[in-house]
Amino acid sequence: MNPTFERDTSTRVGRRLYVGWDVGGWLGKTDGLAAYVFGHSGGLLRRVPGKTVSLWKEFDGKKWSLEKLVRIIDPQLTLDRFDRVVLAIDAPLGMPQRYLRSLQSDIAHVPEPEYGIERLLDSRLAYRVTDRLVASRFDLKPLSPCMDRLTNNASKARAACAEFIRESPKFAVPPFRKDEPGATRFVAIEAFPAVWWTEKWINFTSSCIPEAERGTDGNIQDAATCALNAVWYDLSVSGIVRDRFPLRPPADPGDTPAPEIPARCLVPERLAEYVEGATAEDRDAVLQEGWIYAPDLGRS
Repeated sequence: MNPTFERDTSTRVGRRLYVGWDVGGWLGKTDGLAAYVFGHSGGLLRRVPGKTVSLWKEFDGKKWSLEKLVRIIDPQLTLDRFDRVVLAIDAPLGMPQRYLRSLQSDIAHVPEPEYGIERLLDSRLAYRVTDRLVASRFDLKPLSPCMDRLTNNASKARAACAEFIRESPKFAVPPFRKDEPGATRFVAIEAFPAVWWTEKWINFTSSCIPEAERGTDGNIQDAATCALNAVWYDLSVSGIVRDRFPLRPPADPGDTPAPEIPARCLVPERLAEYVEGATAEDRDAVLQEGWIYAPDLGRS
């Protein structure tokens, strides 16, 4: 029998829901969803297995809402049962600052081409500050938010976030809209599932996500990974102290506790520590372009 969830505001932690959304195209059937449910003591109650759906079909012309999204994942889940809901989204929530200027400017005032660029990744027209940071720290080559197929997913994710904000005006989308743990109930962050499957993280990630949800369906795997990222983010920013990461099982059948793994995220406030020579323009760009809340390799 599935547990019944009641909202509990009497404890420091409170009941929490962590949702992963792998965003598909507007009309496609490739939206992946998964979730973790935590109790008021801060312990994992259950995880909702990943699934693939067409959100366009599920909403069927009706107003998009976070409440409905949560019910699509599991009809038993309702927002009033949780003190905090974190949604981790695999889609760009912002575009490169230079790209936006090129679109919004009068044709005669479009910024000049970026002469001397040796790699597309160095282009501020094609990539954001956060994309270049994640690429360098995880040895990945991300897709361009504005020049690859991600643009389709980005417009959908941004539109959904705007609807969620209209539903709940205090809905946070950092770094655009500040998240204040302890006060903010609903928050959405941008995630990049591929970083969790790089060499340093693959064993840890595999231990958190059931084998049945790995590899066979990329949308389900990415959704499950985003849900993991949502938990990681909240543990990081909320300062909830634990002796071990709550999703990692014992290291062996003898119930040996898993080693302590501090959950810390890359955060824009520490940009100068991550990027040598980061400028004021870089910091300003982040507030317009968005940020990928990936795990902090340097501190984990």
